[in-house]
Amino acid sequence: MKPMKTNEILKTAIEKAQANGWKNAPIWDDQMDWAYYSDHDGGFGVASTEQIIFDHEFAKAFWGTKRRGYDFTTKREIQEWDSHLQEMVLEEDPISYLERFI
Repeated sequence: MKPMKTNEILKTAIEKAQANGWKNAPIWDDQMDWAYYSDHDGGFGVASTEQIIFDHEFAKAFWGTKRRGYDFTTKREIQEWDSHLQEMVLEEDPISYLERFI
């Protein structure tokens, strides 16, 4: 199996999150090989990789909201998505981290 390119990982991750109920996902343009957000007035803006992968709604849909633990310092439950975001933000290459779950 050949390694996936960054945009392939991103596109696949978006598709997985959409399949799991991500409502405000950016639109992937295969011809341009990028993602963008559109508004109701016909305008659009390119979605950066960081804007997508660190979005809380994306993370909830991608990893799920199952309880993973409890933080006694903050006195709150830690859910799968939250835990993975914390781990991913510390990675030198967050896209490679994301690829492990595709």
